[in-house]
Amino acid sequence: MHSSEAEDARGAGQLVSDLLRFQVKLLVDAARDLILVPLTLGAAVLDLLLSHRRKPRYFYALLALGERSERLIDLWAVLYERMGPAPGNVDQVMDQIESAIRDPQQGKRRARVLRRWLERRIRREAAQRLGPRHGGAAPAAPPQEDSGQSDAAEQATPRPAPDAGRD
Repeated sequence: MHSSEAEDARGAGQLVSDLLRFQVKLLVDAARDLILVPLTLGAAVLDLLLSHRRKPRYFYALLALGERSERLIDLWAVLYERMGPAPGNVDQVMDQIESAIRDPQQGKRRARVLRRWLERRIRREAAQRLGPRHGGAAPAAPPQEDSGQSDAAEQATPRPAPDAGRD
C-alpha cells in the first residue's frame, strides 16, 4: 500500500469514527431534549403556583442541569477538533435583538443594522467553510510576529499629506 493510500484509509477511518461519534451524540442530545421539554414545563408551572411563597427554583435548576448536560455531550466537538475554534455566541446576538426590539426610538435602525451584520457574518463563515474552490475566501493568514523592523520602515516611508490632490 502506498503512503497516499494509507493516508486515504486513515482519513476514511477517521470520517467513519467521527460520524459514529456525532450520531451517538445527536441521539443523546435529542433524548435529553425530549426529557427536558415536559420537565421544564412542569417545573415552570410548579414555580408559578408557588411564586407567592418563594422565588422560582425548579425551572432554573432544570435549566442548569440541561446546560451541564450540554457541555458533557459537547455535540460539536468533532467539528472543532477538525476545523478549528467555535464561532461567536448566539446569546450575544439574541441580547442585541432583544434590546433593539425594546427600544422604540432606536429599535428599527438597530434591527436593520443587526440583520445586515448577521447576513454578512453568515456569508463570510459559509465562504470560509467552502474555501476558494467554491467561491469562498481563503482562510486568513495568521498574523506574523513583529520584529520591530516594520515599524521603522513604515515610519521612514514618506506619506502624502492629507490635503494632497485637493486644489
